[in-house]
Amino acid sequence: MAMQRRMMLPTALLVLATFALLDGQSAFVGQSVRASAAPSLRATTERKALPVEIMDSSIETALAVSQPGFAANIVFVAVPVIFLVTLYLQSERTKREWEEANR
Repeated sequence: MAMQRRMMLPTALLVLATFALLDGQSAFVGQSVRASAAPSLRATTERKALPVEIMDSSIETALAVSQPGFAANIVFVAVPVIFLVTLYLQSERTKREWEEANR
């Protein structure tokens, strides 16, 4: 029974991490529409309402940032970098203190 409990938590965490990883992809990829699907009436009207200059330019698309993608960028880039810099500084301080104590 104790062995099953030890395996249950890591298994649950692995399943949770897998689902989070698979669900988190939509923050970067977004939801795609099948090519065979007919465009809705509203999308056609919106396209006709915009000036031609905007439709020809990809700037609007390039500047579009999704909030989940932005948050994931901070979590998966900034947090590990800050952690590694802090770890390096602490190890250097500990190394220096150990060298001074052994002189």
